[in-house]
Amino acid sequence: MLLILLTDSCCDHSAKVQRYEESSVSFSCPYESEYQNSLKYICRGNQPSVCLQHALISSDNKQKGQFTLTDDMASRKFTLTITSLTQNNSGSYLCGVHRNTGLDVFSAFELEVKEWCCVMSHKLSGIVGRPVTMQCPYPPQHRDNRKFLCKGDHRKNCKDMMTSQSRFMLQDDVTSSSFSVTITELKAGDAGTYWCGSDSQWSVGNYTKIQLSLDSCCDHSAKVQRYEESSVSFSCPYESEYQNSLKYICRGNQPSVCLQHALISSDNKQKGQFTLTDDM
Repeated sequence: MLLILLTDSCCDHSAKVQRYEESSVSFSCPYESEYQNSLKYICRGNQPSVCLQHALISSDNKQKGQFTLTDDMASRKFTLTITSLTQNNSGSYLCGVHRNTGLDVFSAFELEVKEWCCVMSHKLSGIVGRPVTMQCPYPPQHRDNRKFLCKGDHRKNCKDMMTSQSRFMLQDDVTSSSFSVTITELKAGDAGTYWCGSDSQWSVGNYTKIQLSLDSCCDHSAKVQRYEESSVSFSCPYESEYQNSLKYICRGNQPSVCLQHALISSDNKQKGQFTLTDDM
């Protein structure tokens, strides 16, 4: 007896296609004229031996959820269409044509579904109390479109900030096909994901995604307790290079306005209850 072992994988060539989330994709699978009336089917993976058993859809059941199969006998090809793509649809697929004798005929394709996104995606940091500016390019043909900035983890649930926040100032520069949005005074709640664009249809690639984080002070905060009518002292170390620099104390945890609202400084070492001494 002659035993022949075959590798359960397919195929010599696999078409590779990229699409974005929420879009659709179609794959055409050619076949010979002798298989016009044969069963056609699609499965995931690259194992021909179990493809028919695990078929997503077939010519006996041409519509199932995201998947649609159409068969054009005149051009001898059947087509799989997948709508409302998600990243879970990424992977290998096989097109199979069932034969009554011998092995079925297969062709293969690879699908990569990319995250719905933007002309650019970047991170930006700011400091509470200070301004920050976001830059948003747009296609030249959108020069007359309404420009906007919205906030939310996903574009589907983002809130238009230009209609609800007076701290957000938009300036359009048609010569450079870009606009900027400045938040005049950052607040702690301003951190998060922003989307800026000029396309009401939310076309892929027409938007900028910005992740805004806020710097705060400090990594460590010393905690001290005292009773009324007593006194307290805090020591603040500094590097030798800052011996002759201005030192100051303020209340709160907003570095951006600390100097402006200083209680006392090394230029004015005595003020009411407060005394500042500098041990160089």
